[in-house]
Amino acid sequence: MNCKRKEPESNSPHDDSRIIRRRFLTGSPVSQSALVHITMSNPIGSTHESPDPTQTTSNQTTESAKSTQEHDVEHPQSVQFSMTDLAQMMIETMYQPEYLSRFAPLLAQHLNPSIFQSIHDAIAPLQAKVDSQSDTIELLKEEVNSFKSSRSDLESRVTSLEQKVWCLEEADLDRRLQMQEVGLEELEQYGRRNSLRFHNVTLSENDKKDTDEVIVDMCENKLQIDISKEDICRSHPVGRPNRAGKVQLICRFRNWKIKNGIYSKKRCLKGDPDNLFITEDLTGYRQGIISALMDAKRLGHVHSFWTSDGRIFAKATERTSKDLIKFPEDVDRYIPEEMQS
Repeated sequence: MNCKRKEPESNSPHDDSRIIRRRFLTGSPVSQSALVHITMSNPIGSTHESPDPTQTTSNQTTESAKSTQEHDVEHPQSVQFSMTDLAQMMIETMYQPEYLSRFAPLLAQHLNPSIFQSIHDAIAPLQAKVDSQSDTIELLKEEVNSFKSSRSDLESRVTSLEQKVWCLEEADLDRRLQMQEVGLEELEQYGRRNSLRFHNVTLSENDKKDTDEVIVDMCENKLQIDISKEDICRSHPVGRPNRAGKVQLICRFRNWKIKNGIYSKKRCLKGDPDNLFITEDLTGYRQGIISALMDAKRLGHVHSFWTSDGRIFAKATERTSKDLIKFPEDVDRYIPEEMQS
């Protein structure tokens, strides 16, 4: 009986590494018997002799029995690796898509908490600084708002002060302007100090040609004062005749003494049949004050008023002292407040 000897199967390290890699990829357990003969002493690329066919068959039978007990039927008989071969095998295995798809989730599951904790620990100081800066920014905002409020208050105060200053300046300018006007008016009145006005004078056509003679005649016949034409600088009618055909004459005398002597005799004209009377030659400003005093006297608020050398005086009653009237406002003090406009 001829029996054919069974040829031993090829058990090269390369075939064994493929088996182990396949188990790595599929997630199947690798038995300790598969790795029991891995040694670190073999050099890279070392080989071993093929076992005796009879011994190989016996070893395979024994290994098969052990594999059956360990539920591992595909294990090689004996594998010998160098550390370099094992490292290379692991590197090649890790680059396989199947390995990455199974290993990456596990790696992420174990590493995520550590990564998150590391990130949190790294960010925590920065977050603290950000929170601190946020608090600082809020404080700065509050200070800015406070400054804005203070600025608004200051602007209001400045505006109020500017208005007050403007009012004061305007009042001061008005006062100074009034003083200037008063000064000019007093200067103008001083230029009229030697002049008198004769009211309700009857003039014939011939008298109009020589008003100086009319003045001399009135002084001699009405006032009992002897003067000559040489005492008169100039005289002439002023304005139009009134309804009675009478006119007003203005006369400038040679000096203040002559003028004052004639004016002091004006009382002699009281009750004159022609209603002749004499006044000082006043500026328009002072004539306005005289007009206001006439209205006040007509209403009974002023007892009397008069002028002396261009100055205006008034009395509220017969027994009160005289008051110097320089401004129209001075007349208002004689008029009750409820009657003032």
